[in-house]
Amino acid sequence: VKLMAPQLVKPYVSRNKNDWRDAEGLCEAMSRPRMRFVPVKRAEQQAALMLTGIRDGLIARRTQLTNTIRGHAAEVGLIAPKGL
Repeated sequence: VKLMAPQLVKPYVSRNKNDWRDAEGLCEAMSRPRMRFVPVKRAEQQAALMLTGIRDGLIARRTQLTNTIRGHAAEVGLIAPKGL
């Protein structure tokens, strides 16, 4: 099994994306002699990436909640500086 990065296959997919055209693009990309492939990640690497993604999501939700509270407080006249 060889993995290809989607951004490397995208130029080979014709307009009006669907499964058939995606398959054609993959076949075209595979036939290129200079196509680069993505190495398969170990389970530890996937776990680390998963934790990083979860952390990024939690930080984004915290920022969203902080901005929401700040916005509601500003509606009643309470102005707070930026930051937690």
